[in-house]
Amino acid sequence: MSSLIEEVKKELIKNIALDDIRKKLVERGHNGEEIDNAINKAVEILTAGKKGLKTSSKPFILKEIFDKVGYGFGSQQFVNILFFLTGASFFVVGVVNGAKVILSTLISIFVEQYSKVRGLSKKIIWRSAIIFGFTFLLVSAAIFLKSPVLFALAILLGSISIVPYGNFYQRLVKDKDRIYLKNIVNYGLLITAASLFIGAYLMDKFPITGVPLSFTLFGKLFSFRVYGYLIVFEITALSFILSGYVLSFIKYNDGGVKGAVLKQISSGLKAIKEKMPYFVKNKVVLILLIGGILTSAVQTIGNSYYGIFVYNKFNDVGFGGFLNVAMVFLVAVFSSFFGFIISKINSRAYGKFPTLVFGTLLMAVMPLSYYYKPSLVSVTMGTIVGVIGSAIVGVVSGLLTLDLIHENERSSYFSTYGVYTIMSYIVLVPLFSYFAQTFGLSNLFLLLALVLVFIVTPVYIITIVRCKEKI
Repeated sequence: MSSLIEEVKKELIKNIALDDIRKKLVERGHNGEEIDNAINKAVEILTAGKKGLKTSSKPFILKEIFDKVGYGFGSQQFVNILFFLTGASFFVVGVVNGAKVILSTLISIFVEQYSKVRGLSKKIIWRSAIIFGFTFLLVSAAIFLKSPVLFALAILLGSISIVPYGNFYQRLVKDKDRIYLKNIVNYGLLITAASLFIGAYLMDKFPITGVPLSFTLFGKLFSFRVYGYLIVFEITALSFILSGYVLSFIKYNDGGVKGAVLKQISSGLKAIKEKMPYFVKNKVVLILLIGGILTSAVQTIGNSYYGIFVYNKFNDVGFGGFLNVAMVFLVAVFSSFFGFIISKINSRAYGKFPTLVFGTLLMAVMPLSYYYKPSLVSVTMGTIVGVIGSAIVGVVSGLLTLDLIHENERSSYFSTYGVYTIMSYIVLVPLFSYFAQTFGLSNLFLLLALVLVFIVTPVYIITIVRCKEKI
């Protein structure tokens, strides 16, 4: 074990990426738990006694805390429910959520090319965070004005601003610093859970119609209405604005101007276009692309409506309203840890594609539980199984990408995946959304389950049968 830790230390000092370190050690026969322990120990040794690292990490720690609070209060399920209550139809809710993914993917490709000529810009990171925070104030205004159009614009603006914030920040933090932060903010999920619960309580206590309050001061009566969503989204906005403000104090060299952005984007898109046939010719990679895109579309559409369904169906049972939604997804999120454990064990024992099949079938349980005799208990259990399945699919897909795509080609692969995702979403999302509008949410959930079971799963099974060696 000590020799493994020393080896990991040397790799980290050389700034070797964690994914590459893990892959190298897995190929040599080390198990996942042994590798993770060695990495954590190596990071502890490298960071021990280095006060400078701890001091410089303070802004990152504060940023992580503010983010966890913001993501809890600004839960996507809450946003979709309020979007629907503001007057958006099922079709509009689905299409806007799909458009959000398309915009995020486009901006991600742009950011990738931009960073090649301009380096990492700290200003872009913290300004994007502040803009993202302000979009929640726009959402509040849209709810108050009952304007689905303004609401949709706020969602789309948020999807644009969050990409530079997330992408640049991940590159700003080195691998060993990221583990250090992960170890310090190990209660982040609890912060998000508490924020989600408090946010749901406030929106149930002070519903969208508002609760009148009055008080007397100096003999004069003051009366006003309190709106839960306004309190919740003001906290969300403040959290992300503070997160961006904290990051503005990080000492970092932006890298300066290195080339023409438009020229780089043009050449980058040309390179992606040239690479697209190359990846499609590899049948295993093609299967991974098709399965990944279909699964992604099912998840996007499902997540657009799950919260709305729980809110409408079980408004008068259990905790009621938003608290029911919060409890269903809180339990499911905590259970996602099992997905990571199962995926690592099964992928070693049975192969990655069989584990992918298993995870996909578990994912299908979630929409089925919303379709067949749904109750608060069955929906919660189905959501737990679905989230575990989603975690398994996510981990195994990442491992397959590491195995099948050379390190030098991964950037091109992800860009190609993004382009195919955009093309597919332009067709699939409106179709699924129209189906939801025409035939109702229950029938949509059945359709989503059927897509996973009878289209995605057979595609993976065919790969298993045709491949002679275990993948």
